[in-house]
Amino acid sequence: MNAAEPSRFAPATPIPEAVARQAVDWFVRLRADKVSPDVRHGWSAWMQADPEHARAWSHLQHCAGDVAGLSSPLAHAALSRPAVSGRRRFMTSAAWLAAGAGAAWWGARTEPWQPLLADASTGVGEQRRITLPDGSRVLLNTDSAIDIAAGGERRIRLARGEIMVDAVRAESASAQPLPFVVQTRHGEVATPGSRLALRLETARSVAHALTGPLLLTPTDAPGKRRELAAGQRAAFTAALVDLPMPGSASDQSWIDGVLAAHDMRLDQFLMELARYRQGVIRCDPRVANLRVSGVYPLGDTDKVLDTLALTLPVRLRSITRYWIAFGPREGVA
Repeated sequence: MNAAEPSRFAPATPIPEAVARQAVDWFVRLRADKVSPDVRHGWSAWMQADPEHARAWSHLQHCAGDVAGLSSPLAHAALSRPAVSGRRRFMTSAAWLAAGAGAAWWGARTEPWQPLLADASTGVGEQRRITLPDGSRVLLNTDSAIDIAAGGERRIRLARGEIMVDAVRAESASAQPLPFVVQTRHGEVATPGSRLALRLETARSVAHALTGPLLLTPTDAPGKRRELAAGQRAAFTAALVDLPMPGSASDQSWIDGVLAAHDMRLDQFLMELARYRQGVIRCDPRVANLRVSGVYPLGDTDKVLDTLALTLPVRLRSITRYWIAFGPREGVA
């Protein structure tokens, strides 16, 4: 298989990354040996919830011939972890689907230190702590994945999701600090040894300097690198780094296993909460502007949803636990 082959599987219009991952997840669940009625109802509701869902599913089905004979565990591997074998072309097509057919995925995949499989990952709603060979520690948030450079290099790549890194300080042969580098498809974040948080979004990455300085370098414009002081945050793309802003403690509340909100719009709160549970959460525009404040446990999203329904003038509807919708209560405009 040559480098140009994956383009044959790319959709005409890029599919949002989050939608693509949901489509792959539903595909795997529906291929299980035993599929419950709740799962089938949840998939049906997800399909009807947004035209983009149906488009992603259609593209996935179109590409699915190469995994038709695989068992459920192998299908999951094929759909979620690309490989170079020509016999598993769908592994590549699924990765292109999840990347929105962007060239960034292919370029990152062919870097010399980039492994074919993520070295550490988490599922939806899961968090995981790991210790790197140099003693630095990484906390992976929900639905996240990192690759770790080989050969003692102090470098990891955030392939998906969100992490907190507690990087140890290390001296080089010249007694200068040896930087610890975290890479995303948008650029690099370097620290001499401090705590940082990094979130990979579709169009940008967002870095937080928790306890020490960071140097942000965009991939396509290294001359536009920018330094963050402790307590600052900044978003960056491959072309530029935004001006630093004061960080918010609530932005990093996930590190403590909670979602902290202060006067947050309900639709934004539900969008964030949806990262920690399987399925879809819909928010009616008539209640989207309601405000949410409080600290909510990420380990029990069902309880969080019930709390919202009790404390706000909203009605919670659920076809299954995989499809939740918030709308106005009867008699409330």
